[in-house]
Amino acid sequence: MFPLVDFLATFPTVMNKGQTSNLALTMRNMQWRHNESPLLIASPDGSLRLSVEADPILILFAKYFLILVFLDYTNTTAMTDLMYSHCLRTAFNPAHIQISQDGTYLALPITRTTVGVWILQEITCKPLELEGHRKILTCMNFGNKNNPKFLCSAAEDYIIVWNIQTSRQMIEKVRGEIIGTTLGCINYCCFSPDDKLVAACSGPVVISSKPAWQQIGQTSDYQQTTSDNDPTIEAGCAVLGIHFTYLPKNKQDYTTVTLPLFLQNSNNHSVLRDLLDSAPMLVVGTTGSLLQINAKTLDICAFVDLHDPITSINSLETEKKQINIAGSIYFGQGADPYQIYCVIGSHFQNIIHLLHWKHGIVKDKTGIVKALSEVSLEKMSTQEDGNTKSCGSTNIEAVSSTDTDSEDLLTVLSGTPVLEDSPLRSELVKKVKEYTEKSKPKGFLTPTSKKQGQILDKQPLTFNSKVKSSGYTAAPRMTMFKPQTSLSKTASPNKPSKSLSDQKAYGKQYPVNCDPPTNMKVKLDVAERPTAINKIKFSACGLANKSGHVFKMPLNGKGLSLVGHNHSVTGVSWSHDSNWVITASEDKTASVWGHGMADPLMTFGTVLNNFSADKDSKKSDKTNGPFPKEVKFAQFYYMDKFVILTSGNTLYMYKYLLDPTKQDIKRYLNGSKYKLVTSFNVGAQQISALSAVNGFYSYLVFCSGTNKTLQVYDMNVSKSVRTMTDIHTKTVHVICQNEGSAYVSHPQNSYDLFVTGAAGDCIKLWDLRSNRCVHRFEGHMNRVHPCGLDISPCGRFIATGSEDRSAYIFDVRTGTYCKKLTSHTDVVSDVVFHPLYPQLVTATLDGKLKLYTDR
Repeated sequence: MFPLVDFLATFPTVMNKGQTSNLALTMRNMQWRHNESPLLIASPDGSLRLSVEADPILILFAKYFLILVFLDYTNTTAMTDLMYSHCLRTAFNPAHIQISQDGTYLALPITRTTVGVWILQEITCKPLELEGHRKILTCMNFGNKNNPKFLCSAAEDYIIVWNIQTSRQMIEKVRGEIIGTTLGCINYCCFSPDDKLVAACSGPVVISSKPAWQQIGQTSDYQQTTSDNDPTIEAGCAVLGIHFTYLPKNKQDYTTVTLPLFLQNSNNHSVLRDLLDSAPMLVVGTTGSLLQINAKTLDICAFVDLHDPITSINSLETEKKQINIAGSIYFGQGADPYQIYCVIGSHFQNIIHLLHWKHGIVKDKTGIVKALSEVSLEKMSTQEDGNTKSCGSTNIEAVSSTDTDSEDLLTVLSGTPVLEDSPLRSELVKKVKEYTEKSKPKGFLTPTSKKQGQILDKQPLTFNSKVKSSGYTAAPRMTMFKPQTSLSKTASPNKPSKSLSDQKAYGKQYPVNCDPPTNMKVKLDVAERPTAINKIKFSACGLANKSGHVFKMPLNGKGLSLVGHNHSVTGVSWSHDSNWVITASEDKTASVWGHGMADPLMTFGTVLNNFSADKDSKKSDKTNGPFPKEVKFAQFYYMDKFVILTSGNTLYMYKYLLDPTKQDIKRYLNGSKYKLVTSFNVGAQQISALSAVNGFYSYLVFCSGTNKTLQVYDMNVSKSVRTMTDIHTKTVHVICQNEGSAYVSHPQNSYDLFVTGAAGDCIKLWDLRSNRCVHRFEGHMNRVHPCGLDISPCGRFIATGSEDRSAYIFDVRTGTYCKKLTSHTDVVSDVVFHPLYPQLVTATLDGKLKLYTDR
């Protein structure tokens, strides 16, 4: 029934920056070894810290192997919810063997050959004694299922599996099932997830990130090199135990009136609900401390120093307990998911300590805003020009649009009305020339000043309005029918007609429960020669050959080329009504294009306005100069009422007026105008990322610079309302908000989620209301190129490009990539989702587009 799997394996470990390390691990005592510097350092006060030279390593725990993690030790808080419960004596030192507990039962060696099983809730009662071994016990482990509950005990003579429920009901001698004999000293054993297999380890397990030909034990030459020139250094604190804890999801907690109706539906699986649930905790125990780490964000949420006195759970005991150095640590969750049982074996005595530890994060699911409002935030001081005087990266208050209610949380969907003096009330009205008696153009004739034989130009035919035309001036009809052949094939730009695809899309909704798009359907080249694609917005893309391209849908290679820039096109964006496209270029300009137009309808070339563009005067306004640096980002904002763009370290917002009509003679002049409304200086050398919602009215604009700081600007009050410092280890190159699309709706709070990415760092999912990272996404390769990313309209998936010629699709719920789209021929520079269908388009640096669908 229980076949035995005896193994001694070597497992790879992924480390940052390509560095290698040699990690030696035994089941009795786990210690870190590094080729250059110690990864882990124990300070004199017993706290656990990483060395400055060591890189963070991701640790995971699986059923058949161990991989350990250590993180950057920042933002730790003292944990006072740790209580001392009981002390039990063992037959020998528990630091030298593997004991087990699962939150319900505790297994210890009572004698050298007898196993005692206690119920944790009744720890003072007599234990269940299991006798069957003849030699010294070395390890024991509980199964994963509760019914039946199995226990595996191992010694040098036998490996025995016990049924705990059956053994408690037996009156006579308890018997177990022997599944292995004379296997030697067993250091570690564990059950498979279905409790059908047992794995046993009879020696040390070596975990190394080096290639196979460089690992210890492969060649004698490398062993000699390692011992002579590359000595290993052991850290002063060992990892003794790790465990994942989860909090259950109670659907009844969501039935209150606090949540929208579609969240109260039991059949609806909301991404927002999963993100706002308490994250699983990675509980780590070392020789001198206990830690609780958020498994989604890798932040240390709770830290306990074992050298500090611990309050006893027994109210009669006034003396506090103290644990100097732990020899072994085991964790478990029982019937109460908010309580963690910690079993700590002494390093020098034959005793174990039982502790009760409260779960690190417990959120109130019935009130999302209420839970976030309990966060203590510190008000931020700002200057009039929008620059921040002083601001912390963790304690920042969300300033409301009106500054009258400072307790309101900052949100993308603001309920505050537009202020009277708000820049969002700016207007730009086209002026029409009217001739008056005082100001008449030169050569304007009146009937009294008419000379004999002179023809009046642009004058009415009669001065008496009562005189009716006789009709003889009209030419007689010579033909009964004459087709009009001078009509344009395309619709008028100022009155675009609905296309067939728009009519088909009317009334449809984006499938929320669809699968990620992984099936490639279309592959095409955007140019005859390989040309890098810098930016893509589904059917429009910006190229490095000084042009843009708008494709017809379905994606078949046909479309319109946007030629007019003198340098590489770095940005492209659609308007909300999908009638206009704006492109940004390194030639210090941004252009707006219309359907069927080969020339740009309007070009942003000067900072203040373009009012002097239609004047024949050669005088130039010195105050209205060109942009100082290249225009890196440009997009429509506030439901197409404004245009925002960046140049250097300045963010500009413009009010514009598009006029597609042109003069017959001076066709190079057009009536499109723009003027500057407001601008902001971010305080960095250059703006590296920009994001703003255009699908609905929102006051907020997200902007990040080369100083690794993210600024949130409120355009209603025209100032910066939040500053988030050091959000990544490198410069942020992309910001993507959870905007959804016109064909899907989300709860209001989900629009406050946004994603950031940086080269050499992971992808982070942020919550604007709580001003913290709620999830991390790792696994793709992004070291040099600014690979783009996008959030699906359903909010369930995040797609990103990668330098390993692949595109990755992450599941927001799990935090790991669920699909890897390979077969690209170069770096995937950008990705974008379709707003209506579950489709994904990827762009590469060699000028190729690929369309993926879910079917």
